[in-house]
Amino acid sequence: MNYNSLMSLLEAFPDDGISSIENPKVLKLKPFSDMGTPMEIINDIFGGKTKYESTIEELERELFNREMVA
Repeated sequence: MNYNSLMSLLEAFPDDGISSIENPKVLKLKPFSDMGTPMEIINDIFGGKTKYESTIEELERELFNREMVA
């Protein structure tokens, strides 16, 4: 997976909340739209729908874990 893609998802979190990264429609927005269509991003960058979804779930767990510690 592309590190920059993951960082872009993280950058969306403070402004729009966690729901913004759960929704695949976020992939239609910049900077993702510059990387390709949502399907291209999910398949080519994340390695498929299952890996995309598991990445989002792992990201959510880490974000919530950090919030609980802070």
